[in-house]
Amino acid sequence: MNRRWKGLLIFLVAIILFYLADFPLLQLNRYMQKLRPDKDVLKKLPPELVFSTVLLGGFRSILLDFLWMRAVSLQEEGKYFELVQLSDWICSLEPDIPEIWVFNAWNLSYNISVEFPTPEEKWNWVYQGIKLLRDKAIVYIPDSPLIYKELSWIFFDKVSGSIDQAHAYYKNAWAIIMRDAMGRFNPEELTKAPSLSELEKNPQTSDILNAFQKNGIELTDSSIWKYGFNSQPKDLKRYKGNPGFKQIELYARSRILREQLKMEPETMLEIERKYGPLDWKAVATQALYWIEKGKKETDMQQIDYERGVYFALNHLLEWGKVNFRKVGQDEIMLVMPDMRIADILNNYYKEILEQTPENQSAGIQSSHRDFLKKVILLAYTINDLSTARQYYRYLREEYPGEADLSFNSFISKEFIETLKGGSVQKISSLIYGTLYQSFWYLAAGEESRYAGLQSMARLIYQRMCEKDKRFLEMFPDFESLANSVAGSALEQLPPALAESLRKKLGR
Repeated sequence: MNRRWKGLLIFLVAIILFYLADFPLLQLNRYMQKLRPDKDVLKKLPPELVFSTVLLGGFRSILLDFLWMRAVSLQEEGKYFELVQLSDWICSLEPDIPEIWVFNAWNLSYNISVEFPTPEEKWNWVYQGIKLLRDKAIVYIPDSPLIYKELSWIFFDKVSGSIDQAHAYYKNAWAIIMRDAMGRFNPEELTKAPSLSELEKNPQTSDILNAFQKNGIELTDSSIWKYGFNSQPKDLKRYKGNPGFKQIELYARSRILREQLKMEPETMLEIERKYGPLDWKAVATQALYWIEKGKKETDMQQIDYERGVYFALNHLLEWGKVNFRKVGQDEIMLVMPDMRIADILNNYYKEILEQTPENQSAGIQSSHRDFLKKVILLAYTINDLSTARQYYRYLREEYPGEADLSFNSFISKEFIETLKGGSVQKISSLIYGTLYQSFWYLAAGEESRYAGLQSMARLIYQRMCEKDKRFLEMFPDFESLANSVAGSALEQLPPALAESLRKKLGR
């Protein structure tokens, strides 16, 4: 073989060897290309997820397995702080798996939050868990019923419930968020908010918009719309009486709700038309909003939806009305039952009982009886005697054996039932707590709640005196007991509330 053909053969062999050496890489590349999402999917993802998806390709699943095993290990070891960043990476690598988002949010709201000492720090982590689901997970997987169900549950269980010792702070923090977001407007008004272009074209509003711009104020900065508009510069406050100012405020608050709290005024209005007017400062309205939204947007199972609605409405019945009251220099949050919810829940029970065969309805009937008793006691404690008597009559008609006493005897019996087995000291503490709470409400200007709690304390006192002579020996006179508690309240309440109570009691 001459030199020319020999050189050509060596060149061809080199080409073949180079191709064979590179063959596994070519095959792997083709495999990775198959694992990558198509262009339409990539367009829907945020930039940071597109980057991780394209860069890692087929190795993404291997890395995910490793990170997930590590996350489970950290969870078992209770190393929640290390878990935060790790879970965030997992969410970024596989954003279409709802369980990963739920896992991360649960750790933020439940596990990590309890590791901090102050209510403010605890609330920060609880809210981080909420925002992870609300602001991110729903954006990436809007058709996941699990995400909506979990978001509703955190609002219901962690914030609206009382499982956490800082729950009062959570309720107050959320009420302030909603108060500052919605201001004086209701959902129906917010659905009619004008667009920015409409405001710019309207002579009544364009000058006010210019004034905001000159002061360097962004309309969607929620801090400037705090209740009462108190933080505004003077040259903007002067526009408050202008008809155009209301339109600008509507626009701003509507955008804050939509963009920052991810709530649609239209959906809020639909919920109010279904259940009646709601106080959106009450946390349980959020549980109701997100379970209703989940039912509307996903294929959520009916049983999950019904449970979510029932839980939320039950909390709204007990804590559905929120008011802020200025007492001296202090702002006090008052949480009260919303008795309007009672009829909604009662109808809910009636519908279920009608649909359930009689031989399978014992459990539902037992729950219904307990619900009716709760309504009667709640109405009594806020001095809504007409509602209390109305539901007492209804209980007697539906379940005759449950209410064969006079109204007052029934009330005292039900309160005492909750104290069975309690020591005299424990019952004394209950009466003390009830009386103390009554004076707190009196100081805050809630005379009806004060009267209801006083009546409840008196009934428990009378019943205990009848049943236990030791109790009568300890507290021979209800008025002296009440006066003693009032004296303690004056010493322990914040100065502004104590001064208010002193005036109410004429001391």
